[in-house]
Amino acid sequence: MEELTEESLNILRSAHPEIEADRPADWLSELGGVIASIPYRWLFWPDVHEVFGAAVVDLHGYGRKEIERRLISARSSGGEWIDVVDSFNYFEVSQIFRMWEGSLVNEERTEILFARLLVEPWTARLSQVFPGRTFRVSPKAPEFEIGVCLEVRQANPVLRPPDWWSQGE
Repeated sequence: MEELTEESLNILRSAHPEIEADRPADWLSELGGVIASIPYRWLFWPDVHEVFGAAVVDLHGYGRKEIERRLISARSSGGEWIDVVDSFNYFEVSQIFRMWEGSLVNEERTEILFARLLVEPWTARLSQVFPGRTFRVSPKAPEFEIGVCLEVRQANPVLRPPDWWSQGE
């Protein structure tokens, strides 16, 4: 069984000093619960939609039609298609949850660790839904005012804008 890194253990222990555990399974059994774990399916295996040829991670549960509407609306901004799609696949780690457990002393380190934990399942999910494409899922260095982010970008094939993107309505 995979062991927790020292950094992960330190973060967990600072939030829950009453728990003595060293393995992921032990932490899960101490902190987890069946009902509380149900929403995490969407976090680790998010819904993904193809909208106008672009893959969009739907972490917030908007649905394909709403994402489509928002992409159409974003056209008026005059930005490049790839930049707009990338903005839909850029997630502020601090905004995923409304609750912060434990001390805020390690907030940035915790967010970086958490973002790293999402890379593998999100990459697998994108590969499952879009087997002919490759994606880069990567944590981004903390930015002023938004903190740590997780970015999803299509690496191959190159993302092309729909015909209507640069044409008049």
